[in-house]
Amino acid sequence: MWVFDRETLRFLEVNQATCLRYGYTRDELLARTVLEIRPPDEIPRLLEAVREVHDGYDYTGVWRHCTRSGQLLDVEVTTHGIDFLGRRAMLVSAHDVTARIVAERATEAALARVKTTLLATADAVSRIVELRDPYTAGHERRVAMLSADIGRALALDPDRVEGLRVAGFLHDLGKITVPAEILTKPGRLSAIEMEIIRMHPERGFEVLRSIDFPWPVAEVAHQHHERMDGSGYPRGLHGPEILLEARIVAVADVVESMASDRPYRPGLGLVAALAEIEKNAGRLYDPQVSATCLRLFREDGYRLPT
Repeated sequence: MWVFDRETLRFLEVNQATCLRYGYTRDELLARTVLEIRPPDEIPRLLEAVREVHDGYDYTGVWRHCTRSGQLLDVEVTTHGIDFLGRRAMLVSAHDVTARIVAERATEAALARVKTTLLATADAVSRIVELRDPYTAGHERRVAMLSADIGRALALDPDRVEGLRVAGFLHDLGKITVPAEILTKPGRLSAIEMEIIRMHPERGFEVLRSIDFPWPVAEVAHQHHERMDGSGYPRGLHGPEILLEARIVAVADVVESMASDRPYRPGLGLVAALAEIEKNAGRLYDPQVSATCLRLFREDGYRLPT
């Protein structure tokens, strides 16, 4: 703990713990300014903070400090504007949180590595699904990329966008349980065959729910064929019952599917796909997601990934 002059930035008082932690005697610190326990890159930030100080000012935050030996510390400080022996001063209570910050950074790095592995694994699994259905090769990847770009345009936080990418890669995982002859059938599907196809969201959910993703990947797979008016499947969910991520993947899935070739028909093209989204925005598809998707393509020059 210490007190420093708001005008000159000189130490006016320090306790013994401060002296021990920073490696100075009390007299040495009282002959110095608070700038001298900061590394050079922190000084502009400190000067800016001091300019904002007023009577009764309170502040809490983490700063980088420097000991006499040059050791860098992460220090959580709480400050309060006071009058000290007739001088306008700041009372500072400081706590060394270096070990905590190092641990947090190590945890963040480990989490980043795990997420990178998850993305690579999701991509690999989606390719396995596509091997059984060569007509839709690249579908999962394109849906993943479009979903993430819609999420980004909706100003979702980066972690949530990353989850959209993973969900996009895995949304059709349940199709691995569908016989290949049905997936690649060039003609119209029978009612029974269509019912088998419509089971893939449930099958994907059953596989994915056992994996502890940091995002709702299993539910997105379960819900990506649900529709805002309750006409979708497999559970007939309505509007807010459907996760935002699932609503995004649903739009991306429709756009990619309609624009691309399928065993039973040639691709209808992007114009037709966007017309479908526009026509049914609010009824089948989330209106905000639809508007964002349309803006990406029509105003921002977005193109489906190849």
